[in-house]
Amino acid sequence: MGTVIIKGGRLWNGQRFSENSELIYETENEKDQLLSLGEQDMILPGVIDTHIHVWTPYASRHLSVPADRIYYKGVVAAIDAGSFGADVWHQANRFLMNTTPQTVKMFMHVLPAGLTGFPLRNKTQVENVDFDRVIEAAKADRTGNLMGFKIHLGQMDLNHDVKLLKAARKCADAVGKHVAIHVSGAKAPFETIAEYLKPGDMIAHAFSGIGDPILDQNGHVKECVKEAAAKGVRLDVAYATRHFSWRVFREARDEGILFDFVGTDSTAKNYENPEYGLYDIFHIASGLMNSGVPEEHVIRALTTNPAEYTGYTLDLTKQVMVLKRENRIVPYYDDTSQGLDSYIIGDHEYVPVFFMDRGRIMFEKKW
Repeated sequence: MGTVIIKGGRLWNGQRFSENSELIYETENEKDQLLSLGEQDMILPGVIDTHIHVWTPYASRHLSVPADRIYYKGVVAAIDAGSFGADVWHQANRFLMNTTPQTVKMFMHVLPAGLTGFPLRNKTQVENVDFDRVIEAAKADRTGNLMGFKIHLGQMDLNHDVKLLKAARKCADAVGKHVAIHVSGAKAPFETIAEYLKPGDMIAHAFSGIGDPILDQNGHVKECVKEAAAKGVRLDVAYATRHFSWRVFREARDEGILFDFVGTDSTAKNYENPEYGLYDIFHIASGLMNSGVPEEHVIRALTTNPAEYTGYTLDLTKQVMVLKRENRIVPYYDDTSQGLDSYIIGDHEYVPVFFMDRGRIMFEKKW
């Protein structure tokens, strides 16, 4: 057995940072280690990604990312954003419970095939779905991993969007769960979407520039968006680069509308891929900090907020990670479908350099 001693840095207590004098952990490694941190470095109990598409044998090979790829840097829990519908949700959930190193909660796609045929197929099947069967599949969950139901708006027309909204609300209310709504490019205006929202529901890609879902024709945040946020509807960055716009975000920020969660929308195609501007959740969080959002708001959206939402207990005595501040010029891009032509320039980035889970050192990077 060895000992890891962490000196210096800032310690996250769930709501704010405090100065760290010394933390001591026992480790399975034989050698002792001393980590001496700078005054701006961060010590966290891991983070939670609220929007991924995780791999199982039932997933689309074009979409899904293996859970261990996001775990090793300190992503201790995550939410799968509707990769699986009723046809295979239980099988996928069982596989994840038996194989993944972290906790993965899941939204069930309201369409039974889910995203297993991604890109989305059978786009008109909503008229033919037996939603009572979908509800029964959801009621059969005994694991507590079902978060609710996911829908993707904008696949066809306004009428199709409304059918999906009605179906999701019916299913969620029947099992006492939430709805997660992909609003990027929605055909339904947010005024219509808002009619189906309840506290605890999640808006994915809230700051998308595809259709400007939260902005009015004058470029300001719609009142119905502000009302939804005020009543407890959760706004998720759900970055994915192509579903995030600095232009939209800055307007929302300036009007007092920020995010509750910092989901990545990680897939096999974009995760840790510089071509898509999505390196990892810490790169996204660093960009938000560089945009003027207070650090503590960003860290709450990575830790405390999603922990409360998922029921996951973050515990520094069991899991600890270190984020190192690197002071350098960094571009933070948004919609990559436009050729990486929109970005902000930051003067620093937080990068993971150490993660230990229950005495096992899972990741360390020299600095």
